[in-house]
Amino acid sequence: MPLGELQQILALLYTSARARNEREQDLDAFCLRHHLTPDTAASLAAIAPATISRFATSLAAKRLNEVEKLLPLSVAVMQGEFRKAFWIYGEEYATQGVDRHVRDAVRFARYMAAGRRCKPGEAAVLRLETARLAARGSRGLVVRLLPPVVELCDELNLSRPRWVLIYYLRTSRAHPWRRKQISLFGV
Repeated sequence: MPLGELQQILALLYTSARARNEREQDLDAFCLRHHLTPDTAASLAAIAPATISRFATSLAAKRLNEVEKLLPLSVAVMQGEFRKAFWIYGEEYATQGVDRHVRDAVRFARYMAAGRRCKPGEAAVLRLETARLAARGSRGLVVRLLPPVVELCDELNLSRPRWVLIYYLRTSRAHPWRRKQISLFGV
């Protein structure tokens, strides 16, 4: 039995609810659809669906935890809705590669804003945090214009909502990122 083949199919099952459902509905059809050898199919059949589901849930919880660390303001503003929305997002989109948690956080923020899945204030907070995350991968300058939103007042030290131009600047890779902001009136 090729170990790599079993590892690949388990990785798929751990990260895709659709694949887990297909396997549970009809194991033989699942094995045929994925061109598994008889040995690999037998090894897969020996693993209980509950075991795969528990491991998948554990991976999803770890993924959520990592994204929550990267988007702490969004977690605070969205409260319990953040977790619910992320569980739905996590079932639809897989993550992989180097810096996957940062890319996952940015992709989740875009997913929330694009589908109108959050309130305007929450979307502004997500934009602020994605700007910060974009700065991590950038070489020198990241700029974002944020609309006037009450939820951002505390984070940006504003007495009342107004348009804010925020930028992250780094003169070289050896220097830390500096966040600057300019409050704009009448924009």
